[in-house]
Amino acid sequence: QNSTGDIQFDQSVATALAIDLGQSPYLNVTSGGKVGETLAEMKRPADAQFTTDLAREVCRRVNDQAVIRSAISRFGNSYFINVEALDCATGYRLGQSKGLADTVEGILPLLDRVAADLRRQLGEPAASIQRFNKPLFAAHSGSLAALKAYADASHLVVEGKTTDAIPLFQRAIELDPDFAIAYADLSQTYANLADASLAQANLTRAYELRNNVDEQDRLSIIANYNSRVTGDITASIANYRAWSAMYPHNPVPLATLADLET
Repeated sequence: QNSTGDIQFDQSVATALAIDLGQSPYLNVTSGGKVGETLAEMKRPADAQFTTDLAREVCRRVNDQAVIRSAISRFGNSYFINVEALDCATGYRLGQSKGLADTVEGILPLLDRVAADLRRQLGEPAASIQRFNKPLFAAHSGSLAALKAYADASHLVVEGKTTDAIPLFQRAIELDPDFAIAYADLSQTYANLADASLAQANLTRAYELRNNVDEQDRLSIIANYNSRVTGDITASIANYRAWSAMYPHNPVPLATLADLET
């Protein structure tokens, strides 16, 4: 929910929260693609406006446990953010975190803190949060405009508008040349369009910036780089083993290991 009147927050707040929460080994954030498939099964458009009731229905259908509801509002020059985790079945509030940013520039760091606090309330041990709690833009000051372009591009990909997403991914990178995840997702977009050259070029840049991102995204970038650029199967296996050890609830590294070690 965005009541600020500023459209740059429409997708970016939710995207930032998904990235922050997704670095936890104790939480699996359902992909936008899976949500889109579920909406299609429900005869709802991919760009359906989410209400709490609709989100809980999707949550139940994919057999998840919680929905994250976020809201941003403005008070003078400050921005108030409120984030809640709701039980899918009952609607019961499992956790809530909130905070105030004095400036626009303070919103992204505030989201990092709010997400960490919510992870604690959902039962993640303090040692895990300390280890896997890298700020969204850890190596530099993040650009909210770049995050908006990235969020809008990701939303178009979920809607199946892959070609339309490319200029927005490129815009995110133009605004923030160190935006590693944007390079990685742009690479995947080109790969889906069978443009191997541009896919490899963007993935190589993401790999060069891999230490800017959280551990799970870093391992994902390395995995794709080994598969699509170097072809180093031994390095791939080692990386997927490390990934599955750190994130035992994520099926992706385990499924890939099953293929590589056959």
